[in-house]
Amino acid sequence: MAPWVALGVLWVLHELIFRNLYLYDSLFVLFSISLVVPFVSWLLTREGLRRFEFLHQKGRALIESENPAEIHEALRLMLRVLESGLLSNHLKDQLSRRLLRSYFPFYAGHTDSKEFREQLLLALKQRVRSEEAYNALKAHVLIQSPLTLEVAELAEELLEIKPEDSSLATFFAQHFLAEKKIHFRAEYFYQQILAQRGPLSPAIVQLCLERILQQNRHDDFAAWCCVRAFEQHGGGEERLRQSLFHLHRRMELLQRNDELSRKVAECFAKIPVDEILQWEAPAVQQRQASLPFRVQRVAYALHEYGLDLLTLIRREWRWAIAGGAGVLIAAVLYVALPSASSKKLAVESAPVEDENNRKYFSLQVGAVKNLRSAEKHLSPLTARGLEVYLLEPQSQRGWYRIRVGKYRSQNEARFAADSLKSAGIISDYFVSNYDTAAQIIPSLKAQRK
Repeated sequence: MAPWVALGVLWVLHELIFRNLYLYDSLFVLFSISLVVPFVSWLLTREGLRRFEFLHQKGRALIESENPAEIHEALRLMLRVLESGLLSNHLKDQLSRRLLRSYFPFYAGHTDSKEFREQLLLALKQRVRSEEAYNALKAHVLIQSPLTLEVAELAEELLEIKPEDSSLATFFAQHFLAEKKIHFRAEYFYQQILAQRGPLSPAIVQLCLERILQQNRHDDFAAWCCVRAFEQHGGGEERLRQSLFHLHRRMELLQRNDELSRKVAECFAKIPVDEILQWEAPAVQQRQASLPFRVQRVAYALHEYGLDLLTLIRREWRWAIAGGAGVLIAAVLYVALPSASSKKLAVESAPVEDENNRKYFSLQVGAVKNLRSAEKHLSPLTARGLEVYLLEPQSQRGWYRIRVGKYRSQNEARFAADSLKSAGIISDYFVSNYDTAAQIIPSLKAQRK
């Protein structure tokens, strides 16, 4: 309504009252809206309250006449009024609580209606006869057959409100165990039973443990299942103990201090120490030999090369464009020239390698952001008597690169790197081209002076 009212006010002002004067239309529009909106809001609230009161009185009369069908329809209409947007939020909350108190017995006696179950849930959360609402909803869940997704979701909401009530979890666990269900919906109720160490725990462990061990899972349900299996079998097989070992390490990293983490720690304390040592060492070796770890190393090397290349291109962008154009021209000429001439040209233009043009290689063992960190990395290397170089960053945001040695070939550099790595001097590396002396910082102390 606001745009039409504003348009009418502007027409009256321009055509009837101030025909020969210039007016600030935007100010008049804002003024009109500021008058219309509160008035319309008051009208709508009044109309919504009138409808609600009419339906509320009618509902009381229908309760006295004990006509369930008409009461049901009146309640539906009142709920629609509350959700219609006619009422303000504050008034809507007041009327909703009033409706819950007035018609609670009817809601509790007609839980087959989804709308009334939602009202009972609302009463439970707003603490309006919450104990009666909980019992009514629980009774509705327990008499359902067959079970549906909606019923399971309602049971989960009730368990979140009262996790200590094991009857709902037992009811669903019995149903899922009878059908041998092991999906994630069933695991929620299985976990409630395992956490409370209910009588169905052995059957749940027998059904789910093998699947958990095969999938190498580390979630809370898997932890409870492994704990109960460890308690039942006094340690169980090696796969179970190894799974508890990994669960304990994971919970230590997360710094968990709840009941589940304490149970896992108790089981872990009973595992023989020699077994733990056998699992810890291969775990590190397996990680280093794994494909993701190797991919990370390759990604690190590519990242370093990419940074160098990007820095060089930004610094010498004119030469980069000229070089790219030259490569493109050379490629066109290579394709255009006959193959025999290309071979002859390749033979005639083959360079003769001499000592002055020989290409050397070095090992890059690290890259740091500042000189202080570089000094910490250089000190142990120079103490070993190695030939160490520190390359300046190629830009203000670049990295200081730490390189070792000067080798005649890549194979010679890799052989030296393997020796240094076996001795524990370096942890990681990659082979890089040896840079000229002009780019190398011989000593950090000399540079500071």
